[in-house]
Amino acid sequence: MKDIKVESASFKSWKDSIYNRSTSPWEKKMKLMVRYFAIILAGAIISGCEPTGPQRDGAIQVINAITDSPTLSLELKLDENESNLGGLNFQDATPVYELANDTYSLTVRYVDPNTEADFSLITNFEFDVKSDTLHSLVIKGSFSNPSITILDRDLYDVFDSSDDINEVEVQVFNLSSDTVSVYLGDPNSTISDNTLLGTFGFDFNSEPTLIEDEENSLYRIRITGDDSSTVLYDSGAFDIPAFGRRLIVVNDGLGPDPDTKSAFIVREEGASVYPNEIANSGIRFINAIAEQGVAEIEMITPSTSKIIADTVLAFSEITNFVTVEPAFYNVEVASNQESVGSATVSLNQDTFYTIIVGGSVLDDAVSIQAASTTIRPIATASSLQFVNGLRSTTIDDFDRVDLYALPAGDALADAFPTHSQVGFLSSTSSVIPATTVDLVVTTAGTQSILAGPTRVNLKGSTEILVVVAETSDGNELIVHSTELLP
Repeated sequence: MKDIKVESASFKSWKDSIYNRSTSPWEKKMKLMVRYFAIILAGAIISGCEPTGPQRDGAIQVINAITDSPTLSLELKLDENESNLGGLNFQDATPVYELANDTYSLTVRYVDPNTEADFSLITNFEFDVKSDTLHSLVIKGSFSNPSITILDRDLYDVFDSSDDINEVEVQVFNLSSDTVSVYLGDPNSTISDNTLLGTFGFDFNSEPTLIEDEENSLYRIRITGDDSSTVLYDSGAFDIPAFGRRLIVVNDGLGPDPDTKSAFIVREEGASVYPNEIANSGIRFINAIAEQGVAEIEMITPSTSKIIADTVLAFSEITNFVTVEPAFYNVEVASNQESVGSATVSLNQDTFYTIIVGGSVLDDAVSIQAASTTIRPIATASSLQFVNGLRSTTIDDFDRVDLYALPAGDALADAFPTHSQVGFLSSTSSVIPATTVDLVVTTAGTQSILAGPTRVNLKGSTEILVVVAETSDGNELIVHSTELLP
């Protein structure tokens, strides 16, 4: 066996000639076949095998659907030959890889980025690659108890229909805990006019379905509960090219709205995630006002003056998340029943927000900021949101800070910031491996310490909010940690 070049000169010339000619129905189909084969040809490099002509051998695609998954490492093995397929995050997929007919094994690992310890989640999972078949290997379950389901599809069905009909191929795999009905159709039509791809219980999948496609048409996925017209997921409009094939994987809701579902769309090149357009926003409030006074906070709908949420918080107190409809809201802050600040915030669907109240009552400089963040349970890491509540640093008229999350025992001088150049009431988010760290805040671009070190034991499947705030005794790090359910 020997490596092949993905696109030889003759192949490129033939492909270009097809793309540049007039487009009969047959030629349209050939264009898509060229595009598709260009993807699976790349797999020949992985296996080290030459392609075998118009009738390809078989192909695989690996998909990560483990809800609490960190980045996983994939290793494909044939006899004594091994190929590293790289890393794979949750709701993502590898490209389609062409492989010769044979028996292969897949090993799924997690490598700890701190200790470089190597953990095998699934070792030597064996499967057969069959002629003219696309095998989708879906890694599912939980990080502590993973498994693999293989979905098989004919590799060429989508190209084999009548020459004068454009079609797309769609398949559904339900990994949510409830029975769901999945619809696909025109974004502007009602759900009753869309194609019902099927009703599926947990761990059930549909057969591949061919749907007649208008050229350059857009699609929309809507998911309802069993025997219900209530939409639990709405993808909004997205494109599927003619003769494209898509696998829709349904998960339980991952965002702030617990009564909804999540989904991702597996393409030939990988996967796409579309936010749930009918999911509510999630909000929480924190009081970071410098004088440690009590803050009376209200969120109000501008058009009706209706109070949507309200709370009274002492300095450093934080509320739990609650759901509200995505919209514009006025946030009013009072102290001792006197107004000290107001602002208008805009909330998007399916997004977590921390509403930060900071600044100074004494200086008539209370500020309000809605900072979005991504929160998902990850078995080996914490989702960290950092907020800068400092109006000043060690440099005059400069409010930017750096946050260091140092592994316990590491020196500041030998480290790079985890978050850098964060301005007053600005926020950043990241995923931090579960370990013991020292949190230190410095003036941005320097290592002049403003707050910390504060030692924190980060745990898996947790969300941590870190706020640096002014107090009468100096600066203080406020740390709140919440356990997340996988």
